[in-house]
Parts: sequence; C-alpha cells; structure tokens
Amino acid sequence: MNGTASSATFKVGDKVWVRMATGRAAGTVTEDRGSLGRGGRRLFYVSVPNHPYSSDVLLLGEDEMEPMTADERTTLYEPLDPQAVKDFLIHGGLFAILARNSQQPVWLRRGPRGSLTQTYIEGYSVTGGESPPLSALHGEKIFTPKRDAVIRFLKSFGLTDDEAGEVVRRVGTAP
Repeated sequence: MNGTASSATFKVGDKVWVRMATGRAAGTVTEDRGSLGRGGRRLFYVSVPNHPYSSDVLLLGEDEMEPMTADERTTLYEPLDPQAVKDFLIHGGLFAILARNSQQPVWLRRGPRGSLTQTYIEGYSVTGGESPPLSALHGEKIFTPKRDAVIRFLKSFGLTDDEAGEVVRRVGTAP
C-alpha cells in the first residue's frame, strides 16, 4: 500500500527521527503501510543509514517516530566543516575509502554519535558524491602515480587544493 491517507501524520519522503540503541538516528519514510498494526495502528517503513553500504529498513508505528524540523534538516544536511573532514580522512577515513577499490560514489556524513563516517547511500549528505580513483593505494599509502586523482577526489568533499594536499602528505605516498 504505497502513498498516504489524509489522516497520516507522516508521508513518504519525510525526514524523521527514530530511537535506536545508539540514540536518535535520522531516517526517511519510504512507505506508508496503512493501519495494519494492532488496534489499527498506522505503520511505516523507514530507511535509516546506520551502515556505510546500506540502510536499515525498519517497520515503525507513528508513535515511534518524531518529525525532523526544518532547522534540523538544514543542520543535518549542511556541508561538513573542512577541518573535521580533514581529520577524518587523515585518521583512517581516506584509507578505508580507497581500500574498498570501488568507483561507487562516496559521501561523508555525521553518524548517530556525531562523528564523521563515509556512506555510499545517496541522499544523506551534501558533502561528496564523487567516485574515488581505482588502485590508488600501495600498501597503506597513496600510490604516487594516483596522487593527482586522489587530490581531485578529496576536493569533492569541499577541501581546497592546499587542504587536499595536506591530507595526502599526512597519509603519505609510496612509489
């Protein structure tokens, strides 16, 4: 049963907060199942991107979700602070992205606890969205012939040439 009835508090596409074991998490209503729950309780499928590669899809009642305010949506989906992006990339984030050796587009976003994480799920961040270069690692360092491609990729996260160069220097290069 796709779509929503006029009595529904939420509709498909709404951004909502759901309670998780790790705290409150942002999600998107993906389907209105209607009043199928016990006592006519209205149920919804909600997609929550708790993992970098796929979303958890939860079946929740209206009373298990809170609407996200316009200010919360703006804050959640605003570009990330370049210093936080650099720190994440320098301290393992870039290695994790490049080690996957995939051309699937990558975004950076805040996780449930506020720390940065990468995601391969479109629509949960405005920071990134480009594909990383293939075969860009040599061991745990950036393969020197791929240095310029890695810098172009890093700039897709909003970093300047100097900031991207700093990330590459701090991670290191190998011949």
